[in-house]
Amino acid sequence: MLTALRMELSKLESLNPGATEDFQTQVGETKGLVENTMQSVRNLAMGLRPSMLTTWALSLPCSGWLGNLRRRCSFDVSLQTKGDLDDLHEDLRTCIYRVVQESLTNSARHAQAGTVRITLNGSDGEIRVVIQDDGVGFDPLASVQRGLGTVGIEERVREWEGA
Repeated sequence: MLTALRMELSKLESLNPGATEDFQTQVGETKGLVENTMQSVRNLAMGLRPSMLTTWALSLPCSGWLGNLRRRCSFDVSLQTKGDLDDLHEDLRTCIYRVVQESLTNSARHAQAGTVRITLNGSDGEIRVVIQDDGVGFDPLASVQRGLGTVGIEERVREWEGA
């Protein structure tokens, strides 16, 4: 739909060659806004499920996410992988990636953490994901309002019969 909008704006621009400078400026600014929106949607889609999850090992997309996070946040983050993580089902890799992504987002937004450590361990047909930070923490049983991110993590993990 954004591509169609961009095309319609170009058509509108060409239909009125004698338009005022204000009109041309407004159409140009609107086209720029559409382009920026399209790029934001692409970035969001890639953030939710990087294409490299399809072909590469899980640690590579997570490392990319960590690199972006290091540039934006004030805490130190490390990733350690152990065991067999290369032959995981693509949907399971996406699940793990999203759990790590949401957990890091929570650490950045709420925990006031200085350090975050992520460990991904695959052995004996099981995957263990451990995310630890030195932040303020919270009691999940005492929290009356749970955020969508936490609910999303629980749903994703439950889908794979995890705990």
